[in-house]
Amino acid sequence: MKPNRRKELKNVKSYRPSKKASTRPLIFPDLHEKYEDEMEDLLQYDGTEEIEIPGTFLGEIPASTNLPVNHLVKMLDMSKTTFYRVKQEVMLDMDTVDKLSAVFKIYDRGAEAFEGEEAFDDWMNTKIATLGNRRPIDMLSKENGRVAVLEAIDRVEYGVYG
Repeated sequence: MKPNRRKELKNVKSYRPSKKASTRPLIFPDLHEKYEDEMEDLLQYDGTEEIEIPGTFLGEIPASTNLPVNHLVKMLDMSKTTFYRVKQEVMLDMDTVDKLSAVFKIYDRGAEAFEGEEAFDDWMNTKIATLGNRRPIDMLSKENGRVAVLEAIDRVEYGVYG
């Protein structure tokens, strides 16, 4: 019997970047336009070295994406008060960077699998049977929830529902 290996988003194997970077959907284009380097750093982040993401980047997410502050603070497992304090800091702490990177990687994979951000957003807000009739967006605050959502995206992409 093989030991059960726990998947982690920090592990490069758990996140497969799009094969065709030039043809993949671009997540959060307004944010990408303002913070191109930071977006690329977050999507390439593997947890092995520190990256610098300015606090203003966090503050720009709700205005430049379809993610309201209420959802974003849940995904990052922080209070609204902490969110408003952190967005004014010079640089984000690595725990926030790690969680933000994981969420962006999920949105990147989802936009690829669903061939666009709008269809993926609809899916994220729908109760999914294979996720215990929970909405994927509600599962992003913890590592095991993020892994489950990535696995569900893979099942959708490959037509395996079960």
